[in-house]
Amino acid sequence: MSNKELEAIEKKGEKTASENGSTVELKRELGLFSAVNLILGVMIGSGIFVSPASALEHSGSVALCLIVWTVSGIISLLGALSFAELGTVLGKSGAEYSYFQEAFGKRHKYWGPLPSFICAWIYVVILRPAEVAIIVMTFAEYAIQPFTSELHPDYKGVVIKLGSLAALYL
Repeated sequence: MSNKELEAIEKKGEKTASENGSTVELKRELGLFSAVNLILGVMIGSGIFVSPASALEHSGSVALCLIVWTVSGIISLLGALSFAELGTVLGKSGAEYSYFQEAFGKRHKYWGPLPSFICAWIYVVILRPAEVAIIVMTFAEYAIQPFTSELHPDYKGVVIKLGSLAALYL
């Protein structure tokens, strides 16, 4: 608020939110439809561009490939809904870390928090950087594809790696 608006409020005798002791907060509201769409968007957005060609190549037929994709999608959806359920039941931020803390944290004074620490460490050091690397390399491969049709296959890998490094630092 500007100074003029605050002065106008004070002249009227109204109190501001900070004087009333109340604060403005966002509602913690995420319905089933929004949660499912968010989960599906993340799954489809990061995985659909990486694996269709190799899945089709290794399955041998289009029908078997679609069956594998459907079963994998159902398993992923069940896992995502399980995480959504855990998130609504516990209500803590931190995802896997807080779930492990709730499950094992009270069992032992020293060894109880160890599973949550190991989970967080593996996510930060191994899994999240690998996910980012796969997404960036896939982006680079698709982004340079129109420009490298005449390029020798040996150099194409180098161009993809350089493109992914450039995309990573943008």
